[in-house]
Amino acid sequence: PRRAKGRLVVKATRPKAGARRREGARVRIVLTTAKRYRAAKRRALAKKRRALIRKRQAAKRR
Repeated sequence: PRRAKGRLVVKATRPKAGARRREGARVRIVLTTAKRYRAAKRRALAKKRRALIRKRQAAKRR
């Protein structure tokens, strides 16, 4: 990530809204906010937490 005006610049490759349906129409988008970066992090953490809870439940059932 490069820094710009005190904000995190996350280079993300994601399909552009209109091009989502067309195959191979991925467009490089440069973001000036860390919003998506943070959202991804939050999602990852939530996923981890869910996995742990599931594991605990499975152990309980045995």
